[in-house]
Amino acid sequence: YTVRYKIVSADSHIIGSARAFAIGPGPVGPPFLGQGVDEGPSETSPWSVAARFFELVGLGGLFGLLGFRWLAWRMAWRSPRLARIPKAEREAALEWGRDTFWVAFGVLAVGSMLAEAYLLVTYSASALGTRVLDTLGNTTGISDVLATTRFGSLLQLRGGLLFALFAVGAWQFIAEFGSNNQPRPATVAGAKWPALAMAALLATVLYGVSSQGHASQAPIPRLQVFADLLHVSAAAVWIAGLAVLGVVLVALPRVAERSGPDIATAVLVAFSTVALVSVGVILVTGTIRTVGQMSDPAQLWSMAYGVTLLIKLGLLAAIMLIAMYNRRMTNALVLRPAPPRATLTRLRRTAAAELGLAMAAVLVASVLVAQVPGRV
Repeated sequence: YTVRYKIVSADSHIIGSARAFAIGPGPVGPPFLGQGVDEGPSETSPWSVAARFFELVGLGGLFGLLGFRWLAWRMAWRSPRLARIPKAEREAALEWGRDTFWVAFGVLAVGSMLAEAYLLVTYSASALGTRVLDTLGNTTGISDVLATTRFGSLLQLRGGLLFALFAVGAWQFIAEFGSNNQPRPATVAGAKWPALAMAALLATVLYGVSSQGHASQAPIPRLQVFADLLHVSAAAVWIAGLAVLGVVLVALPRVAERSGPDIATAVLVAFSTVALVSVGVILVTGTIRTVGQMSDPAQLWSMAYGVTLLIKLGLLAAIMLIAMYNRRMTNALVLRPAPPRATLTRLRRTAAAELGLAMAAVLVASVLVAQVPGRV
């Protein structure tokens, strides 16, 4: 007889094996697995990697969007450069910023919920050994994954927190826009306490992601989980901020024709400071996480986990070179009384290149979390 089994490890890896046994005398042969027994996607398959990638993009995008509004957009409007712009153009820019924020928030909030559902189906397919499309109809199997695994418990917690986030966001949306009969003028960043509540909910969601993975089983797990949370949060603020900054550099000169370049420059200067702090946090926390996951430097080139980590570090190095170039141009813009549109266009292109490499790094990270770390 052959007994096949699968377990879900504490850091959410799916581990399977088989054992053969016999009743009566005679030798025991190797396990008989037949054909087509396990058709589920592997943890590094395109299905699984895409599920984790969409989860990181959705959740990180929400956190980074909120961070950009309160750390870069709000800071930019305190710049003396914007104190002398005409009132009409100021109001137009603020309305554009408010509308853009809430459109992006709605898309990312719904997208995050869909990404969590997609992750559940893909993960269940891996655990049950069935194809992803077949798993959609296997409600009993999906329920077992939700009810009997640590991964399922944390996923349920994230789903509830995302629902609460959507509710707080809807309430704040109504508060900022008012009614059709009494519309409210746009403010720089809305009310403070609802924003803090949304940030706390998102930080808790990201904590759930960090505490279900490798960090929870590394030496000094509390330090590792906290470092992973800071690492993901800083990366979210940086990468999502790059995406929003690109939209700002394209749209604001059109929304406010005379003052648009000045507003875009102020936002660019404010985000440059936020990005610099984020990069510092990423480097420090990334070092802590690497030390926690590797037991020998040679594992960087002798294991798949180490090679993937080197690829991620290479992408980060390339991103930092572009970021340094962008910061030099930004510092030069501050000294100019009127920002040249050609320089803003060049910054928009380099920021797009930086964003493209950053998204590639997120994709590599989606592979990295599925591989066995060096300490194991």
